[in-house]
Amino acid sequence: MPSELPIFLTLLLAAASPWWFGAARRSFLLCGALLHGGHLLLYGGQLAAVAGGGPPRDSLLPHAFPSELIRIAFSANAWSLVFAMMITGIGLLIFLYALGYFGSSPKGSRFFAPLLAFEAAMLGVVLADDAVMLFLFWELTSVTSFFLIGFQHTERTSRWNALQALLVTGLGGVAMLAGFLMLGHHWGTLSLSGWRAEVAGGALPPLAPMVLILLG
Repeated sequence: MPSELPIFLTLLLAAASPWWFGAARRSFLLCGALLHGGHLLLYGGQLAAVAGGGPPRDSLLPHAFPSELIRIAFSANAWSLVFAMMITGIGLLIFLYALGYFGSSPKGSRFFAPLLAFEAAMLGVVLADDAVMLFLFWELTSVTSFFLIGFQHTERTSRWNALQALLVTGLGGVAMLAGFLMLGHHWGTLSLSGWRAEVAGGALPPLAPMVLILLG
């Protein structure tokens, strides 16, 4: 199973969650917990294979972008798989806890859509092998965290904190994208694995794009 499949399955569950949770919350929570358990087993198996000397699981999906520099590419190396397991493991715990937490409250129908979209975005951040794809997933975390932080939208403090987080992460994302594009122009590729190969070969990245990326 490709390592990026849980991203799309989690997004699909996020899209279905407002209706599904409202119609049959227990089955939604149970299926969500089982799905996360499956993702955890998938990433655990892939991590064991990579740790045993196997190559990273790379995927390149077809796209309609006008530039060949942009790729829908994913790479599951040891570190990205460790973080993917952490993300899905936390998601599993949330679903198990939510079985008793929400009770008859209707708030779960508003909670799980941004939460699952945030989780999918975080998986995209750790598995992406293209700088533009990494930026898009990073910005998705900004948007979804806005809804999560502002979940108690009737409270003024909650709304302000959500807006503040969106502005800070959004502006930081613009700086990060500028750094990515400068680095891509310097090395002639937006592939993150290509950048790692350059650094492993002794090449040093320019200072300006690195500062912008760190600001993001």
